[in-house]
Parts: sequence; C-alpha cells; structure tokens
Amino acid sequence: FSKAKGSTTLVVGNTTETTNIIGGDGGNSTTTTGGDGGAGIYLYGETPIQKNGNPNIVGGNGGNGKEGSNGNDGIPVLREFSASSITANSYNGTYDGYAHGISVSAPSDAKVTYSLTEDGEYTTTNPTETNVTNGAVTVYYKVEKEGYVPVKGSATITITSKAVSGVSVYFESSSLGYTGEEVEVQIDYIYANSGYLVENQDYVILSGKKGTNIGTYSLVIEGRGNYSGTK
Repeated sequence: FSKAKGSTTLVVGNTTETTNIIGGDGGNSTTTTGGDGGAGIYLYGETPIQKNGNPNIVGGNGGNGKEGSNGNDGIPVLREFSASSITANSYNGTYDGYAHGISVSAPSDAKVTYSLTEDGEYTTTNPTETNVTNGAVTVYYKVEKEGYVPVKGSATITITSKAVSGVSVYFESSSLGYTGEEVEVQIDYIYANSGYLVENQDYVILSGKKGTNIGTYSLVIEGRGNYSGTK
C-alpha cells in the first residue's frame, strides 16, 4: 500500500474575513502507515489556527492505524484586491500648454508606482506629457500592498494639436498709409489660451503681411508643432 496524502483546500480571491483551512487528514490503513496530513492554508497577515497545541501548524491529522505524520506548517495565501478598488484612466485631449498624465485610483494604504516600459524600473513619479504626442504614450503602473497580490496595468496619454484657427492675432497697427512702396504690417503678438505663440515654432506666415497697392490684405498663418491648420 502507498501512503495517501490528505487533501488541502486553497483559499484565494476577494476574501476579507479571517479564513483558516485545516489540511486534510491522512489516509487510513490498518496494516500500513497512514498518509500524512495535508498542509493547511491561511490568509497572509492572519494568525494560523493551532493544531494539537502546536502553534503555526494547521495541517491535518495523520492517518489512523499506524499513524502518519501531521500536516506541515500552514501556507500563507495572498489576498486579491477587489475589482472596484483599483481604477486607471487615460488622458486624451487637445494641446493646452499644461502637463497631463494618467490617473490611478487605489486604496490609500497601497503603493502605486509607474514606468514607461512594462519591464522597466517603476518609481512613484507619474510620467506626464505637455506637447503633442506622436500617437498614444503608454504608461505602466503597479499597485502593491503587503499581503496582497500585486496588480499591474497600463493607460495612455494622447495630446493632439490645437487648431490655429482659434488663436487671436494682435497688430501694432492694422492700418498703414500708402507710400507707393511695399509696407509690412507689424504683429504685436498671437495668443491662445495655451499661451503666446512663437513664429516659426508654433506658426508661419503664409501671406498678407506685406503690400504695396491700396487695399485690404488678409494675414494668413499656418500652425506648426503643437498647432495645426490655417487662419
């Protein structure tokens, strides 16, 4: 006859109450040694049940007949965060001159760390983007708490260009006198709620800045970098 090992129940999942599972008893035999008791299971951070007066042993009894060994010391099992306790949101918006990042909500006593690569170094600094991104930038996060299974995930940052058609153009003077020669209008500044625009960085002038003949000229600018389109 071979020894029959006792059964052991494993407890995992969203468990918050104290749970200790005693390992199964060893198999019975009247002619050979009974099977060893199974190792017990208890939640990480809880006090294991005492078995036969021996602390930290939650294994089952040895088999009857010729007694098998009692079960091994209890095995701690990590809890799992509840599905609703951790959420992550991506950022998707138009350029506004401000830094933006993902947002992660987790229990207050948990530690949240971030990385720009899934297998890279994680730190508590949440990466941000200010300028237009080339597609979506993926930010990886990890939520850790003693006694719990770590949770990993990712979210993205996407910033698209702002339409230059929405900016305001201010001139030093919008009216120039006729001289018979080419004159050039002077732009005081171009402004949007994202800040002041810089020529050749945020925009270029396509036409309408210079003129010779009497008439009305329309200034046309085209967005660059964080701005797009024409005005």
